[in-house]
Amino acid sequence: MALKYKLVQKRNLGKDQEENPEKVYAQMVSGDLVTFEELIEEVGDSTGSGDFSTGLIREPRVRFLPGKALRTMKSRTSFERVVMETNGGAPGGGEEERPGEL
Repeated sequence: MALKYKLVQKRNLGKDQEENPEKVYAQMVSGDLVTFEELIEEVGDSTGSGDFSTGLIREPRVRFLPGKALRTMKSRTSFERVVMETNGGAPGGGEEERPGEL
């Protein structure tokens, strides 16, 4: 189906407006009014002939959408800045614990 257009001369708003004060632009022309029944018929004629199989379905994407509990918890979250002391010792004031030395 071809789209109909007409040429319209308009003021040039581009960088070359001093050289070309007017430009010619294509403007779409609206077609005739189509009823809902005609639209359905056109869409039906342009779709596939019903040769559908489940093999045509691609692998679905998994999107995470948080539930109500997580959204509520997120909205109630607050932030608090913690300033670490720099006294040279390990945090907590005790000995360092490393895996394997327990």
